[in-house]
Amino acid sequence: MNSSGRVALALLLALLVGFTGGTQGQVVSAKVMRSSNVRQHDLYRKEEIVTVTATGGVIQSPRFPNAYPRNLQLSWKLLSPHNTRITLEFDSHFALEEPENEVCRYDFVEVEDMSETSTIVWGRWCGQRVPPRLTSKTNTLKVSFKSDDYFVAKPGFKLHFSLQTSNLTKEEGEVEGD
Repeated sequence: MNSSGRVALALLLALLVGFTGGTQGQVVSAKVMRSSNVRQHDLYRKEEIVTVTATGGVIQSPRFPNAYPRNLQLSWKLLSPHNTRITLEFDSHFALEEPENEVCRYDFVEVEDMSETSTIVWGRWCGQRVPPRLTSKTNTLKVSFKSDDYFVAKPGFKLHFSLQTSNLTKEEGEVEGD
């Protein structure tokens, strides 16, 4: 390369470094671009089947009571023996992203009562209002947790589940469809 070519190359490099704020600025820009691309396509999904026994158990958002991660779609299918029901009770340390116009659109917990013929949605909760204690009508509940790509420093949720075996009647609809 001749001397005028070297001078042109040096000027071009000086201009590039001046416009981008140096090498460090280029690296940071590349990281920001990469992470925003990953967020759009990086939804973590997981479904777990949980057998409910007399000892009961716990379901919680990841990292509870610390801030839960972004981009999650998790579900737990709780199954108890035939002719039993499941009771859910949320911990008082419940906090998810706040609703928008009273609607939980972004981060929420949802509970569904499932049978072979129908599904009852008990509710969808977000914000800081603790969901009520619930007892299923069937022996199958589905608990879903969704978080979007916006980070909020909230602890999430923890719920205790237990087995209910007394006072079950077909007239009340608790065991139909099992």
